[in-house]
Amino acid sequence: DDGQARLLKLRQGHKAPPTCIRYYGGDTLSTLASGADASCCQILSAGRDRALRVFHTARDQLNRELSQGPLLKRSRVLDVKVEQLKLPPIVDFAATEARHRDWCNIISAHSGEGAAFTWSLENRVIGQNVLRPDGVGSDLTLKKLHADKVSLRAGKFPAVRCVGISACGNFGIVGTADGTIFKYNMQSGRPRGSFPSAADAKLSKEQKKAMRAKRRKLNPSSVQLLTNMDATDLANEDPIAAVQSHPSKHEGAVNGVGVDSLNTVLFSAGYDGTVRFWNFVEHKLESVVDLGSPVSKLVANRDAGIFAVALDD
Repeated sequence: DDGQARLLKLRQGHKAPPTCIRYYGGDTLSTLASGADASCCQILSAGRDRALRVFHTARDQLNRELSQGPLLKRSRVLDVKVEQLKLPPIVDFAATEARHRDWCNIISAHSGEGAAFTWSLENRVIGQNVLRPDGVGSDLTLKKLHADKVSLRAGKFPAVRCVGISACGNFGIVGTADGTIFKYNMQSGRPRGSFPSAADAKLSKEQKKAMRAKRRKLNPSSVQLLTNMDATDLANEDPIAAVQSHPSKHEGAVNGVGVDSLNTVLFSAGYDGTVRFWNFVEHKLESVVDLGSPVSKLVANRDAGIFAVALDD
């Protein structure tokens, strides 16, 4: 009515080279003509343009970019480019078809971010849960997400290097730069422990002394000194500090994580050149394989029960 042009159709891809590509769908058939349905012909792709996109191998009309909120309107108000308001480029992501209609089924790690983010492929939008070790980021609205991005960076928490998701879609796995692995509930975004467990952390004498001094204060209800401090109390206060000195953790960054199809074993590979196998339920280390060279990438085939690693050498 105003005489301006109206957008009818748009075909668009990444504006910068892609960094991660994953096939999405449980069927191995590649085309509709060979018998696959529309949901099995999708490719998830993340690029340096800070976008997470879904491509359809048969129908271009189904290609979409997953929304990060009303960025166009916000960019006009702030007079900045839309790309400047997006999350940093994705360095790793994982997805599963399970429970995709119930809650978010994609988890992503971003460059320099101390938190992982969830996405809903069903709704083509970023989720409200931000996965942080302290559980503060849960139920974060999109408006608060872009206004409080500084608090999510690696200044407070170690940067997230890799992510994984269980076959059932209930648990998200996050590997950090300091060698710790965290487990989260994908529906609520709440932390569900760490690998190694914070409750089993062995503290040095200096750490125990410092924590007792911190807790040695008057209780207003009983007027008593609270001097007792164990690993469980430390885990409740600071889940990262509780496992920093644990002998079972990776000595460098965790560059790959995965979970078997039965949620019994979690396997991780790190820059310390080791592959570690953990009990998924008890969060205890079961075995360690020394590869002799830093691991830069881990890719798993859950159905076949195998995984492959790439070394820096």
